[in-house]
Formats: sequence, C-alpha cells, structure tokens
Amino acid sequence: MSVNTFVYEVSQFLLRQKSKKYILVHCTHGHNRTGYMIVHYLMRSQSMSVSQAIKFFSEARPPGIYKPDYIDALYTFYHERRPEMVICPPTPEWKRSSDLDLNGEAVPDDDDDDGSPIALPVQNSLQYLLFLIFFVYY
Repeated sequence: MSVNTFVYEVSQFLLRQKSKKYILVHCTHGHNRTGYMIVHYLMRSQSMSVSQAIKFFSEARPPGIYKPDYIDALYTFYHERRPEMVICPPTPEWKRSSDLDLNGEAVPDDDDDDGSPIALPVQNSLQYLLFLIFFVYY
C-alpha cells in the first residue's frame, strides 16, 4: 500500500466515524513500517515536524522506529534536516541475535521490510486478515 493511499484511507475512515475509533496498523513487529506510515499520517494531518511525529510514535509504541533507513527516508521525504542529536533507538532485545553488525545494528532479516514484493499467497492472507479485522470492527 502506498503512503498516499494509506493516509487517504485512514483520513476517510476517521471522517466516516460518528465517535472516536481505533484503527489497527501493524507490520511484522509494529515498529518500523508501522511507524513509517503513522509518521506520514501525522505529518499530513497534524502540525508536527518529523522529529515530533517520530517522538510521538516512539512514546506510543516503544522503542519506535529503530531502523535508520526509515528515519532517514522520513527526513528526506519532508525536506527536513535530520538533527545531529537524533539517535535511532537500539535494536530491541527481542530482536537481537548473534547476527549484529559492528555497530550493534540488526543485520538484514526476513521481516519483509526491505521493499521487496510480498509473495501473492502472503498478500492474499494479509488481505483476508484485514477484511476480518474490519468486518469484526464494524
């Protein structure tokens, strides 16, 4: 799902609600891709800087976005200079393994967050799961 589609769908969903509702947004672990999309939504719907939106998400879903590529992409997308003091949170303990690079960062994994296409059977399963979530939700 593209960022524009995500922001549009969330905005439309919220406009249709008569009362405040929750929206489930979740990737494999609920940090990097989830945070990336939510920060985009916050940037476009609230008066926030990238730093404020990242902080808001990390307080709601600790440790927040912990992969530097996602954080860098947000600053680049919104043409904001990344403050030198912005430090990515360390890789969560549950994610750590013996497969860390020399800086203590997680090496590439199979979390499906590298931008490669998702296999069709997995896409179908995810679409069905989202359908169930929305069906139960209403």
